Amino acid sequence: MTRPLPEPLDESISEQLDIINTAFRVTEAACMAHARCKIHDVHVRHPTVVTTEALNRIGALYAIESKIRSSPAEERLTARKARSVPLMQSLFGWI
Repeated sequence: MTRPLPEPLDESISEQLDIINTAFRVTEAACMAHARCKIHDVHVRHPTVVTTEALNRIGALYAIESKIRSSPAEERLTARKARSVPLMQSLFGWI
């Protein structure tokens, strides 16, 4: 069953998305690979201390994933909780 979209939808696009996300209880999930690509694109054109730090932090997360890739799901989850979560919290705090 689909729900009708809430009215009115004449606000800005951002506000419209907020209305839709609230109405349908949507949680936005961002992909780290896409975030990394956007930062990398900026870094290639104009490297800064900020883009370098961001890429290094994301690289540390990728290194964890590389090491645990062939591990069973439960071990990957445990490793992510122990190692990746603190790095993500640090990244968000840094941002």
